[in-house]
Amino acid sequence: MKVKFFFFTLILLSHFAFTQEKTRIGCLKGMSSLVFCHFMDSEDYEFFTYDSARDLVSAMKGGEIDATNLPAFMAEKIEEKSQGRLVIPLITSTTDVKLVSNDENIHTFSDLLGKEVYLVKDSYEEYFFKELLKLSNVPIKTGESGVEVAYMASNAEITSSLIVGKITCAVLSEPYVSASLVNSYKNHISLDFQDEYVKIYGNRRIVPKSVLLVLTQYRDTRRKDYNKLLENIRNSISTINSHPNFTAKKAKKYKLDLPVTASVRSIKNSHFLYKENDENIHELLYNE
Repeated sequence: MKVKFFFFTLILLSHFAFTQEKTRIGCLKGMSSLVFCHFMDSEDYEFFTYDSARDLVSAMKGGEIDATNLPAFMAEKIEEKSQGRLVIPLITSTTDVKLVSNDENIHTFSDLLGKEVYLVKDSYEEYFFKELLKLSNVPIKTGESGVEVAYMASNAEITSSLIVGKITCAVLSEPYVSASLVNSYKNHISLDFQDEYVKIYGNRRIVPKSVLLVLTQYRDTRRKDYNKLLENIRNSISTINSHPNFTAKKAKKYKLDLPVTASVRSIKNSHFLYKENDENIHELLYNE
């Protein structure tokens, strides 16, 4: 009888292990998904890749995804509109936004007056750039008395245009900053946005670039899985920072679309960290 009960228990446990619900993670190709790359082969997770942030956010609002990693300014708005259904528990990277140009005379935002600066519309880079221009009292308009903001469809297109000298100035973050520098000796970093932020506020408060966004229900009802996810992200970020070459190979394996010529350099120059969100993201962004 004991033997039968033992085998019955084993069958039940095996069935539970086999049917145990996986954590569903939504990914966009690029740097934001690097925080997951060192546990993407784990059987505890199911990863879904989306072509656009809009599709990913829609899936998350519909309860199809448990967690994702998104630009901070985007995640903050989504969290606010979710009425408590979504929450930001972690900051996963700080800003690496730069103004890249082939103009040696750009040292401040006021040096951009009368110039055309390229970026992607509705991007993290646009959001941060326009905020810093406003804080620096530099107007956005055409002509010599303002900065003209121009748009291209993608950061890849902007980077290519910088490399061949088709455009002079662009606002980029990694991996495109590194790609633009590696492939053209004329390009350089004219402005580091974190440094410019510090000049305005006189402190070293971090400016978040990406944050983890999770379903509140997942956090509250699957606490063990949630804590394990945070632990895996912490370990993954540690590995990213200590082993960029290994991380670049992982990014290639999982087809995260980092530029081949600059993947290791861009990982080294990215600012990944694990910081539990004990402050409001908007306050961290602009010190308000």
